[in-house]
Amino acid sequence: MNKLTDKQESFVKEYLIDFNGARAYKEIYPNVKDSTARTNASKLLTNTNIQDYIKSKQKKTSDKLEITKEQILQMVFDIAKSKGERTNDRLKAFEIVNKMLGLNEAEKHEVKEMLEQPLFGKLETDGDLENN
Repeated sequence: MNKLTDKQESFVKEYLIDFNGARAYKEIYPNVKDSTARTNASKLLTNTNIQDYIKSKQKKTSDKLEITKEQILQMVFDIAKSKGERTNDRLKAFEIVNKMLGLNEAEKHEVKEMLEQPLFGKLETDGDLENN
């Protein structure tokens, strides 16, 4: 991984607070327009060095907390089964924790692969559809 600039590193630290790229960009460059912040944050987030740095920070946090994807899944499942109040709030909190730790990346990839598969196999026709 190539070294990030000080501003890029600051952007990532701000971004990891709430995963709001535009807000993070405006923290680093407070005098830019909102539209400029959104555009430039989007560009920064496609930079592979920045992506690698984000993932390394997420991994470090995950390791420090000693929490696994399976543990989060079990906690979410337990909450989903409970009849307590504010279940939606707690589920949202776990969703945020999951995202912050980068533990949802595999599912995104799996879903993308699934969406790229054809819904139905190749349809065979006898040519009748072309003649109608």
